Amino acid sequence: MDDLRSDQQHLCHPPVGTNNFELKPTLINIVQNSGEFRGQSTKELVAHLKKFLHFANTLKINNGVPTNTIRLRLFPFSLADSTLEWLTTFPDGAIIMWNECTHKFLINYFPPSKSNKLKEDIMNFSQFEQEPLD
Repeated sequence: MDDLRSDQQHLCHPPVGTNNFELKPTLINIVQNSGEFRGQSTKELVAHLKKFLHFANTLKINNGVPTNTIRLRLFPFSLADSTLEWLTTFPDGAIIMWNECTHKFLINYFPPSKSNKLKEDIMNFSQFEQEPLD
């Protein structure tokens, strides 16, 4: 999987505008060890994005690198298996903004059809006659 990450270094990465920007291996390891998203559950999806943003937002860089760039460069290291492969399906330079990346990510792993199904299930909830409400 590391080959996929290195092959797509340019995929979601706008130019940095400085020569001294580097994601430290320690930070990459922290993001990877905090739990790479593998696409198994919706609960995991939301928790993953929250955890990722927590780490990405703690990174303070004083050389003018935008938060958008940091998030986009770090995000592939938070993915694994089919989710990392999914990210590589986009053409070079297709995603240049963090909100665009999260939108595509959420649509892919929590599509409107799934959301609509959950809403429908809630709207059609009913209690059977002999069923307790606990």
